[in-house]
Amino acid sequence: MNPVAIALIFTLICFGCWLVFRKVKTQPLTSASGDPGTYEMTGLQSFPEGPAHQRQAGEISEPVVLVDDDFLIRMGWETKAEQAEIEFEAFESAEILLDRVEELPKSTSFYLDVDLGDGMSGTELSGKLKALGFHRIWLATGYVDQDFNSLGILGVVSKTPPF
Repeated sequence: MNPVAIALIFTLICFGCWLVFRKVKTQPLTSASGDPGTYEMTGLQSFPEGPAHQRQAGEISEPVVLVDDDFLIRMGWETKAEQAEIEFEAFESAEILLDRVEELPKSTSFYLDVDLGDGMSGTELSGKLKALGFHRIWLATGYVDQDFNSLGILGVVSKTPPF
């Protein structure tokens, strides 16, 4: 394959990834009342987007872990965590996290994508983390219509980093 074709393919892939990331980042969660950024689910704490949900670096002392199979989401969170000087680690699958979870303090805050592609889902992972004694668990997802009440998590948030 000639170099021009390779460059064109690479450019198209990068542009496609940028569009996906932009769409994920700009799609607000909306409640039944039409309030962008928040929604209510019985028994769960929901966080609004923007200043009320965002925490400053000095307000976060616990390690933060994201489990998401989307490379761009992980990279976005990693960049924001570096800027905020927050102890952060991202994993692409539940299985990889579970191999290392014993190294993490019980105060770790977990943000789990619901659909992790192949393997264990974020909802299954939340149950395993609870069984291991972790309690600071949120689902970071766009699935606002599903019922997550029985999971024993702290809430459901968008994919925007909370810092």
